[in-house]
Amino acid sequence: VFVVTGDRLAMRELKVGDRIGNRIEVVSGVTAGEQVALTDVEKLTDGLKVAISH
Repeated sequence: VFVVTGDRLAMRELKVGDRIGNRIEVVSGVTAGEQVALTDVEKLTDGLKVAISH
């Protein structure tokens, strides 16, 4: 996954745990409150400069 850090993306490796229905437990790789990029992820690269829009 890509996490927003300041105005850049940082690539992180997730470790997943239990799967319950359509939910997957994230064991490590991101912490509560971090912003994760969800749009156009196939175009993202580590260190890419980004701007947040809501």
